[in-house]
Amino acid sequence: SGPAEGNGSADSPSPPSANSDAQDVAYGGARVIWLGGYSGIGKTALVNEFIRQAQRTCASSNEPASIVHASGKYSQRIESSAPFSAIADMLDTLASHLSKEGEKTSEKEAVWKNINESDLIGPRKEGNNILRSTFPALSKLLDKDGNDSSSPVNTSLNAIKECTLEFFLCICSAFSRPLIIFIDDLQWGDAASFDMLGFLLSDKGLTNVMFICSFRSNEVDDDHPFTKTMASVQKSREDDVKNSIESVDLFSLSPEAVTEFIADSVKKEDSGEVSELAEAIYIKTMGNIFFVMQALEELVRKNILFYDIMCFEWRWVVSKVELANYMSDDVVETIKGKIRELPCAIQHMLVVMAHIPNPVDVALLAQLMNYGGGYTQFDKA
Repeated sequence: SGPAEGNGSADSPSPPSANSDAQDVAYGGARVIWLGGYSGIGKTALVNEFIRQAQRTCASSNEPASIVHASGKYSQRIESSAPFSAIADMLDTLASHLSKEGEKTSEKEAVWKNINESDLIGPRKEGNNILRSTFPALSKLLDKDGNDSSSPVNTSLNAIKECTLEFFLCICSAFSRPLIIFIDDLQWGDAASFDMLGFLLSDKGLTNVMFICSFRSNEVDDDHPFTKTMASVQKSREDDVKNSIESVDLFSLSPEAVTEFIADSVKKEDSGEVSELAEAIYIKTMGNIFFVMQALEELVRKNILFYDIMCFEWRWVVSKVELANYMSDDVVETIKGKIRELPCAIQHMLVVMAHIPNPVDVALLAQLMNYGGGYTQFDKA
């Protein structure tokens, strides 16, 4: 096994406090956070930790309920760039959460009540059919009695935007707890999604909700559609004190932070003991935390960094120059090397998974690979 994963922190402006932000949202606020940074810098990990902290804060305080969160992620694959793909995934997650057995009955009843009373998306309204045809996962929430309608729908973008906003208004006003929406990899978003997000995030009627929009800052320049969306939302809300917008940019770790991370990973109390190892890794990775972890794993795989069972500690016996020679200059090549060392069956599984744009469960993966019911080996893998 490799060295334990450490807890390094990027040298970047401190992210919004999970405590204060969650409370602001819980008491009727609405927040928008633009989260930028290079690939592998830790944006998703930061959001997941923020949600965990917010959950713990609510659990340890007198708040009546925990956080509700839903997420969606855009993909670079051309066939997965259908309009609203990440928004659809996020709504699917939200609908699944509300439909779960054991979830707050009063909350679900309040959502259904708001939808039933809506003149736009209530049962048998045209807006109800628009949402069903655009986001099929919402069908159970849009009509708890399971009624269906085959009436023709107006699927214009403006109609979809209005109906989606109305749905969010129904959800947020029914919740007694904060809702956190995380949309990831917006550098690959489509024009319709940017139009939708600009419309939703500019609306001042939304409450009890936080939108976290993550993107690769090195792939979003001044002419990128998402840059224009951010500017439009900022302008529409600049005079609204309660509904604030914040920008968070994550940067690479400093040499000192990399040293502390590696010392923590290999269980060294004195960070000076890993100074040569940390310097060699920093030169190769420039502090990108994902690259740092890949470099450590590469050294372990090559037995350059190893656990000495006689001394009960992690060791390396080569010089700083030799350490550098054992690490690849290209993280992609490093990952390819890891894949080549896997069993052929696992490599084949990864090929199949690479053609699936969204997260997939083991049962579906097994069907695609024609393994029938005999897929427990992949679950273990």
